[in-house]
Amino acid sequence: AEEQFDENGYAVLPGFVATLKGRIEHLIKEFEATEEFTIFSTKEQPTKTNKYFLDSGDKIRFFFEENAFTAEGELKQEKKLSINKIAHALHDEDPEFSKFSRKPEMEKVARELIGFQNPLLIQSIPASAAKDSTFLYTEPLSCVAFWFAFEEATRDNGCLWVIPGSHKHGIKRRFVREGDGVTFKPPKGDDPEWADPTQFVPVEVPAGTLVLMHGSLVHMSYENKSDQSRQAYTLHIVEGPPHATYPADNWLQRPANPPRGF
Repeated sequence: AEEQFDENGYAVLPGFVATLKGRIEHLIKEFEATEEFTIFSTKEQPTKTNKYFLDSGDKIRFFFEENAFTAEGELKQEKKLSINKIAHALHDEDPEFSKFSRKPEMEKVARELIGFQNPLLIQSIPASAAKDSTFLYTEPLSCVAFWFAFEEATRDNGCLWVIPGSHKHGIKRRFVREGDGVTFKPPKGDDPEWADPTQFVPVEVPAGTLVLMHGSLVHMSYENKSDQSRQAYTLHIVEGPPHATYPADNWLQRPANPPRGF
């Protein structure tokens, strides 16, 4: 797995964990869609990234798929099929997810397979085609995604797609806070290496699989248009001080409740 991670930028560890599918279903059931919500998107429209999003760094908040609602504001599908992301501090604020995220075997992977010295758990957002270090930038780059499949992930229900080896090229831009909002710097920085969709390969995995992804790996997921849910849990880990610094202009800030380790 270590060799695969170094060469391709990702590694697949099947049968790694029991899933928390039931816990996700409970959280979604308890969440009222009539509460304040935001459409989950990190595309170029800044109007979607509102206060609800910016203040979610140390909270549990729910984000819908972009096309989840009709023009009249009604959900097109049942609620559990309409949620894109529960973010961004599930790993700290929900006791079951905190226990799951801090299992000894997780720390062993972080320290021994990846090589973290002071790993800090900080959850963030996937995007249409992205590198996680764009959103969770450290100096030097250190972000690694732990992506857990709580259900089988296939091409039909929105599995991961990656460009093997793309992590070797670093990142071209960052997602940062600017005033009361967020922006990409530089604003237009589409990387030509993911302009060709034929470079992507699917990562179809059974439930219980852990997929590790380097922070500079290009990855994406297509919208789930099937009638099957694809529950997954993404935990991002960055190197803490004194081994790396986390800039004050990163979009995700948690001054009152700083990220913790294992």
